[in-house]
Amino acid sequence: MIGRSGAGYNNFDITAATARKIPVVYTPGDHSKQIAEAALALILAVCRKIEFWDQQLKRGNWKSRNETNPGDLEGTTLGLIGFGSIGQNLAQLVIAFNVKLLAYDPYVSADRARQLNVELLSLDDLIGQSAIISTMSR
Repeated sequence: MIGRSGAGYNNFDITAATARKIPVVYTPGDHSKQIAEAALALILAVCRKIEFWDQQLKRGNWKSRNETNPGDLEGTTLGLIGFGSIGQNLAQLVIAFNVKLLAYDPYVSADRARQLNVELLSLDDLIGQSAIISTMSR
């Protein structure tokens, strides 16, 4: 057996495994919550300009705090390209930030999107309407 923790098996030679009668398995949804949390941490770091503020502090530029305002996640529009288990977990995490959620995923039902207050759009519309975009692989 060939197996991997996580979603997808595109990094396996399925044809060779099949020819040798070796089963290939994976664990879709495994670690979805942790990946969504990491995505949220990165989104917050970008919104709050963590890297910029870190550099200013290290340079001793204390005046920069009066010259530059960090951005807010609250009230922005977050676009999710891919709305599988990771994207759905991320959607549940950002509810507290009063974010408008958009998603592009041809495999997710409109009913599931509605349950999570997410608007399904075409990829072009999502890109055009989103302040922040996160991609989630299936």
